[in-house]
Amino acid sequence: MKGFKKCILILATIGICSYPFVILHQVRMQKGSRIESNSKKGMLLSNKVDEEQKEIKAYRNEEKNADSEIKKADNKTSIETVAIDPMQDGIWLGDSRAVKLSAYNYIGESKNLAVNDSTILDVDNQLDKIKNEEKNRVYIEYGVQDVIHSLGNGNAKKYRKIVEKQIHKILSVKPNAEIYLNSIIPVNPSYAEKYPFTHWISHYNRELKKMCEENQWHYLDNDGWTEKGFADIYEDDGVTLKNETYSLWIQSMKNGV
Repeated sequence: MKGFKKCILILATIGICSYPFVILHQVRMQKGSRIESNSKKGMLLSNKVDEEQKEIKAYRNEEKNADSEIKKADNKTSIETVAIDPMQDGIWLGDSRAVKLSAYNYIGESKNLAVNDSTILDVDNQLDKIKNEEKNRVYIEYGVQDVIHSLGNGNAKKYRKIVEKQIHKILSVKPNAEIYLNSIIPVNPSYAEKYPFTHWISHYNRELKKMCEENQWHYLDNDGWTEKGFADIYEDDGVTLKNETYSLWIQSMKNGV
């Protein structure tokens, strides 16, 4: 009995002595757990920051690329705008009216093959120059002198055949030429009484328009800004265009290109 009590006493003493160590172990375990948890939270936070920085960098790169594309588009638009300017991107054939395009500095003289008081038949004299010209666009303006000199004898279909033949001569020396044919700019009706064939200009223009449509050539219609001859655009002779009139013609051609 005494031995049993002694054993109980020893175990109690051991338990009491070891209790602080148990408590200390539990504290250390909890502290270690907290440290590990905080470490994981720190890693998660760091990863989140890295991801956000990557997203910001990617967004900035997208903005930079977008700005670059916008600049390219602006440059392309600028280049195309220059390319379609009829004053800068072709050669000219015509009569006195076209000659003045250079006199008023709308086109350079080197690109202007127009001749005063000439008819569509003058194309024959310009074929070598047309052939050697690097520009493919060919702008044509004839008509008043053609009518005055009775080309086609006042017959619109016959006149169309003459013009068509002359344009094909141009294409024979410059196969890739783009043809831009101005409709015949009319004269003032009072002048038409002096030269009866000028009454036929509207009929000529209808045939020329059909011809261009059938051959896939460009037809530049001048009836609008001239009001078919009734606009206040002529000098006293009823044929010569006023200086300020040329800006109307230029704008009309640009709209038609």
